[in-house]
Amino acid sequence: MPAKKRAPKKISKRPGETGRPLLDIDVEEVKRLASIGARERDYGDWFGCSGSTIVKRFSDVIAKHNGRTRSKLRQKQIQLALEGDKTMLIWLGKQMLGQTESPSVAIQNNVQNVASARSKADDEAFIAQFEKVVSSMPPVNGDALRGKPANAD
Repeated sequence: MPAKKRAPKKISKRPGETGRPLLDIDVEEVKRLASIGARERDYGDWFGCSGSTIVKRFSDVIAKHNGRTRSKLRQKQIQLALEGDKTMLIWLGKQMLGQTESPSVAIQNNVQNVASARSKADDEAFIAQFEKVVSSMPPVNGDALRGKPANAD
């Protein structure tokens, strides 16, 4: 009679019981790097490990602080545009309104017709409404852009 095969012994795979020990990573430092737009490679270089290790472990923190930075940057761009920065006005027009450098003839004719039908009062009312919306946004804190840590949560 052949011998019975034994089932292999089960090995516990609870977190922390197997694998390499976790690196001691300061979450505040991750927040600071995320708030200045660090890339995966930057995290790796800074902490001396694979950037993907940091991104996997702190993905929620990184996403939150990257989002805050994008929001602050967008607010600052709109502020510059409203202060008369023509380059920023053109760029935001392209990004937010889908405007282009060379519209087709049909569109040009339509724009001329619309522009002639608009009054200066219409333009001023639009600008006032836009400024009202922008002024209701929270102020832009430039600390993140100067390399200072963002406010702790």
